[in-house]
Amino acid sequence: MSGSAGYGKVHTAISAINAGLAVLAPLGMFVYFSHHLTPAVMGVMAFCLAWIEVLKALCPNGLYEALLVDREADRARDAAAGGVLMACALGAFGIYLGVVLFALPRMGAAAAGLGLAAMIVGGKLAFDTLAQHPTALLARRQAYGAMASRGLMSNVGGIIIGLALSGRVGPVWGMVGYYLGQSMLNWLAVIIAGGGAAVSLRWRQAAPLMPVAWMSSQVRAIGTLNNFFDQVLIGAFLTPATLAMYNLGKRVDMAQIAASQAFVATLYQPRFAAHSGDGLRDDFRKALVMMSFLFGVPSAVLLLHADTVVSLVFGAQWMPAVPVVQAMAIGGYSRVIANVQGAYFSTHGHNRLLRNRTLISTAMTIALVALARWIGMAEVAWAITAKNIAVCLWSAGLTRHLSSLRDFGLIVVGLPLAGLIGAMMVAALGGSLAHAYGWPGTVALWAVSGGVALLVAGLVHQLAVAEQWRKWRRPALRT
Repeated sequence: MSGSAGYGKVHTAISAINAGLAVLAPLGMFVYFSHHLTPAVMGVMAFCLAWIEVLKALCPNGLYEALLVDREADRARDAAAGGVLMACALGAFGIYLGVVLFALPRMGAAAAGLGLAAMIVGGKLAFDTLAQHPTALLARRQAYGAMASRGLMSNVGGIIIGLALSGRVGPVWGMVGYYLGQSMLNWLAVIIAGGGAAVSLRWRQAAPLMPVAWMSSQVRAIGTLNNFFDQVLIGAFLTPATLAMYNLGKRVDMAQIAASQAFVATLYQPRFAAHSGDGLRDDFRKALVMMSFLFGVPSAVLLLHADTVVSLVFGAQWMPAVPVVQAMAIGGYSRVIANVQGAYFSTHGHNRLLRNRTLISTAMTIALVALARWIGMAEVAWAITAKNIAVCLWSAGLTRHLSSLRDFGLIVVGLPLAGLIGAMMVAALGGSLAHAYGWPGTVALWAVSGGVALLVAGLVHQLAVAEQWRKWRRPALRT
């Protein structure tokens, strides 16, 4: 019994480390390459990586869910599903090569000499798609330890390969090695772990899996297009350097989404599914409070100190990205709250609503990005942020039976706003003292103001909870 429990704790710890690496590794490697490559070159590679994600989303990745719920575990059907994924992976890779050959010559001097690297990094598309088949077979056998370990190995291995190639061959090839090596190691790891199976070209045998695969693929494709298609459009309309600036801000948004998804999948969806009535309302409110502290207050502090953060972390050449970083910090926080609302929708029979919400959001994002040629990069980022806030408020209206609009505003807006006011006071006082006495402590000032922001937001929350407790107690005392 204890051995089993310890075994579970080990795999839980590995999963937690893997989730952290999934968020921090891409951001950390982006910081590294931002100091070794020009924004224009980074923009060209960002354009290629965005196309990889878009084309990958158009493959039938929903076969993962279909295989997962297929309890018959028919080997012929499993092999046919693997064959479908293999054929689609090769076809998507061919389309990607065509995009690279067509687009890169039209991207000017920034893309000169990057053709071979751009084509090779496209192997990520094939390996990621191929890995869906053996990973689904591992998950169906509930081999969670192997699944967690392969993620850890691929993330760490990709970083090692990327840094090694960057030092020996050059940073461009280091970036190729990081992304391609991570995908290749992930595929190899699931094969070695026992997820490997025969692949068949008798695709008709996979027909029973297609209804589930079709619906799941739609949801996956819409979500991916919402996250990456804006970069494809900006790469087509604007310069690679402009895309690189937008991509930097986008990573702030995506880091928040990736981190919040860990909470949604492992905590909120199981809790929301298991409760109803007052228990569900209490869980929903706690989720809003936790996300406001973990993401809202830091986003408010980043909004205040974005110029300092971008200058210190990425360098002076990335300063044009500051408005985009500010916009995406707020927009990402709005999407984090929308993810909490989505966890309720997905666990209480509102999947059609969730799909339509994502579809509307994606269509609006594409329409706004199409205006980039005329209104500019920063304006597009703020327009997308306004759209994300609108979607979040719409969902707040649909979940007002769980949290009233007043409580929603006090938590989701009030706590980050209180933190922002505290941070601004510290920044103003610290800036005056630094100017008067010649102190250079910019980083220390940013850290202190962030800490004060969390402290003020926590104090406001505790006062609000105490006041609510008194209101609850008064009727009971009178009775």
